[in-house]
Amino acid sequence: MKGYFVCILVFLGMLGAPFIGFGIESHDVIEQKPTGQINWTKGTVSATGKALPDENETDKSQALQAAVTAAGQDAGKNLVQLIKEISIDSNTAMGDILVASETIKSKLKEILDALKPIEPTSHLPDGTVMIKLQMSLKGAFAQLILPADIKQIEPIKQVNPVKPDPKADTSVKSKAPAPAPIQSKPILYTGMIVDAKGVSDVKPAIVPKIVDESGQEIYGPAFVSREYALQVGMSGYTRTLSSAKIDPRIKENPLIVKGLKTKNNGRSVIVVSNSDAAKLRQASEHLSFLRKCSVIIVLD
Repeated sequence: MKGYFVCILVFLGMLGAPFIGFGIESHDVIEQKPTGQINWTKGTVSATGKALPDENETDKSQALQAAVTAAGQDAGKNLVQLIKEISIDSNTAMGDILVASETIKSKLKEILDALKPIEPTSHLPDGTVMIKLQMSLKGAFAQLILPADIKQIEPIKQVNPVKPDPKADTSVKSKAPAPAPIQSKPILYTGMIVDAKGVSDVKPAIVPKIVDESGQEIYGPAFVSREYALQVGMSGYTRTLSSAKIDPRIKENPLIVKGLKTKNNGRSVIVVSNSDAAKLRQASEHLSFLRKCSVIIVLD
């Protein structure tokens, strides 16, 4: 009988095994820290704060409220520390910007002061109070730290062909030119997926760059419109090619290019082959979808 139950447990374990590690966030690119995390897929940074009520306080309600306040302050302190570690590009972390600019430091404080806990205050069995704060890397924060060279780019306007003047003299008829050879219609891509799996030193950043093998930039600040960079970020991040292909950011027909390496220790500058770069440049709508930041980078 004992062996029978063991077999059942093993069977149930096998059924559950495929779901272990493949939860709803299994594709998320997350930098996990002791006090919180930077979720590059969702574009958020979150931190937890803790505090224990003062056992010597006779007024338990007052002690609890003091612990809630202290936990919120601890969460704020931890969140600031995480924000300092965010990579803006290959050479700059958010901490570097805060050291260099008192104005940005002051405006960041305004953003943080307006945050509310994203979950109800929780209490551990020993009475510890926990509070979780979360800040978006888009919107107000992106406006604060995106480089000035990311500007608003107006949509490309279509120019209608000039129609012949009906009043023009057509008495002299020239020989009709030979019809132009029929050319194949260019492929219409709706976005770009950069498959950087296997590139061990690549690191997500607010401002990534994609270059060809000669170092010529094919995607970076000069290609995007600030409007879209603020709304969705310059690039999406995920850990699986399958999740990238169904992401609404790049829609139904993305161009998929392979990341080969990073450039000169620039962990957020990804090199792709010249042939892949040529595919992008030849795509008739590539400037349009790059302007809209329709780019996803797949990482290990």
